[in-house]
Amino acid sequence: MLATLQRRLLLILSIGLLLTLGVVAYTCRAALGYDKLNDQVERTHEVKEELSSVLRLLVDAETGQRGYLITDDPLYLQPYQEASSQIEGRLTRLADLTKNNAVQQQRTVELRRLEQEELAVLRQTVQLDQEGKDLEAGQIMLSGVGRQRMDELRRVVADMEKEEDRLLAMRASLANRGQWAIVLASLAIAVLSIIVFVLVVRQIKSAAKNEEVARTEVEKRLLAEERLRSAGEVLRERERAEAKIRALLESAPDAMVVVNGEGKVILAKLGQEIEVLVPERLRRMHPGHRTGFIGEPRTRAMGAGLDLFGARKDGYEFPVEISLSPLQTDEGLLVTSAIRDISKRKAMEGAVKAQAALLDAANDAIWVAGSDERITYWNQGAERLYGWSKEEAIGKTAHELLFTEFPVPLAEIAQQREKGGWQGELVHTKRDGTRVTVASRWTTLKDTQNNPTGWLEINTDITDRKRSEESLRVLSGRLLQMQDDERRRIARELHDSAGQILAALTMNLTPLESENGKISPAAANAIRESLGLVNDLSRELRTISHLLHPPLLDEVGLSSALRLFLEGFTERSKIKVNFEFPDAFGRLSQDLETAIFRIVQECLTNIHRHSGSLVAKIRITRYDSQIRVEVEDSGKGISPEKRYAMDSAGTSGVGVRGMRERLRQLGGSLEIKSGGNGKGTVIIARLPAAGISSEAVA
Repeated sequence: MLATLQRRLLLILSIGLLLTLGVVAYTCRAALGYDKLNDQVERTHEVKEELSSVLRLLVDAETGQRGYLITDDPLYLQPYQEASSQIEGRLTRLADLTKNNAVQQQRTVELRRLEQEELAVLRQTVQLDQEGKDLEAGQIMLSGVGRQRMDELRRVVADMEKEEDRLLAMRASLANRGQWAIVLASLAIAVLSIIVFVLVVRQIKSAAKNEEVARTEVEKRLLAEERLRSAGEVLRERERAEAKIRALLESAPDAMVVVNGEGKVILAKLGQEIEVLVPERLRRMHPGHRTGFIGEPRTRAMGAGLDLFGARKDGYEFPVEISLSPLQTDEGLLVTSAIRDISKRKAMEGAVKAQAALLDAANDAIWVAGSDERITYWNQGAERLYGWSKEEAIGKTAHELLFTEFPVPLAEIAQQREKGGWQGELVHTKRDGTRVTVASRWTTLKDTQNNPTGWLEINTDITDRKRSEESLRVLSGRLLQMQDDERRRIARELHDSAGQILAALTMNLTPLESENGKISPAAANAIRESLGLVNDLSRELRTISHLLHPPLLDEVGLSSALRLFLEGFTERSKIKVNFEFPDAFGRLSQDLETAIFRIVQECLTNIHRHSGSLVAKIRITRYDSQIRVEVEDSGKGISPEKRYAMDSAGTSGVGVRGMRERLRQLGGSLEIKSGGNGKGTVIIARLPAAGISSEAVA
């Protein structure tokens, strides 16, 4: 029999092992396919990076060409020369990355054609200017052909990025399927293991069952012998149980009485007749109530809804609570009565009722609840605010009536209430269905032994105030949006209109400068000074335009815009900035990118003005559903007193208030960490990643 069992187990385990090996082989194959998809995703990221680089080089070349035409400064030709030397390699790399995609190859050819045409025009204008043909160069620049070609370049780049995003989404879907294949394979292994386990257990149980039959016969004989030995033990155990019951009754804090069906006390802590416990004026009615309970015995409280009284030995009456429990025994029905003195509780309830009249005069909604959370007092202010009368509210819980919305978990509020009290804002629903916001204060009520007996809640209606605050916040958000829109408009006007006018003015003044011999020295000097002023004004307008709203923020994205801004900031302030930004961060919505740029801009401005730090560090990261922006310096820091003043009563500076309001509009938060005494300051901004645009990299 044992050999048969072993053969069956070996067969089951062999089959399970073969099936498991097959599933493992399938899982390995799915994992290899998943690695290949990861390589393709990495290539897509490289294509998008090369596209951004090509567009940035062309924008830099165009900007350098305009600067050279305006100033005749050869330094401005450096971006143009870098673009001419690097862009061909970038396009070759782009063609290699997209060689397996015919559509992208066609767009790459078109991109190369547009790039060559744009560089040819830039080269032509530079040569004309170098040959002294400034007017012809200016006419070519002002013709608008370059802008149209750049728009077409941006369109081609956008189409290629969309194609890469589509491929990325498709590959992400395939990767997801591969993951599911691995998960299902793992589940299959688990199911096979369970099946093998069940079959093995069945075989073992089948073998054990035969042994159990033989064992049962032996146990029956032993059980009969044990019953004979335990017969005498039962009697002794019963005597010990009765002794334990008597000891428990004697140690109970309440008066405990056990009577039989005839009302005779058979066990009592007091050791007296049952009628001794009933006041003299009620003794004649007691037998009738006792007979009614014996007729329908069940565990219940005695005299539910009535005031019950007991009598002491000297005849003094006191309020009591009595619970009845029937017990069927060999001697018949017994009734256990637990009697509790509630004199102190009644006195406390009387004191609460005496104070209720004073609370009714308050305008606030006030109520008292017991330790079971049920309302015991409801003032007139609560009736006016919520619409529920005192009779309707008493006996119910506050949540049954008001459907309370808590700012934090109720368990946390309960813990604070146990420690003495809690205060905060709650949202309640009135009887007519309207919602109100209240400033709520909870106070724990305790007895003379310092034990909690309930709690007092005072609520002040602040609905109108909250509506006003919300209106102010909405208005503030609109003002910030209007400010950003106006900055963007002014920056565009400065770049497109004023910049072009200055370029034309420079070209008009330059020929006059070359004719010094035909004009007076004073006029020649005025022309030179005018050209210098025009060049200074052009640089200043370009700087102001980038500070108001960098064009790269809309065209290329946050990373390029920040890097360009930081280069200018370092040059102006001499503060070294360490910038950390993930390569695969991707694009965000316009509101999020603008908010992050403004926050970094404001933080660096404060570092330059107030911290005295020579270095700064910026780190931008994204985790699942949150974006985190950290700006850190090593300056003198902010003292605890000043930081507390910044966080309270609206005494923070305009810049800090603006950052907080931007983040609040987007559902984010701002945290300031600084210990003062030269320990530096860290500004941490957190924003939800729900604003990621469709062009973001997964």
